[in-house]
Amino acid sequence: MGSRARPRVAGLAVSALFSDAVGAPAWFVGAGAAMIALAALTWAISSIRHIED
Repeated sequence: MGSRARPRVAGLAVSALFSDAVGAPAWFVGAGAAMIALAALTWAISSIRHIED
């Protein structure tokens, strides 16, 4: 595992700090909203929609 595990741990630590600062429910709502927004954005980009054509 070595250095491959470090980014995961760092991401988890940063996520934990943000969720402690804003509260877990708000963190999950924000993360869910960001995922929906990113999904909509990728769907809206024509070159991504037609990547297999």
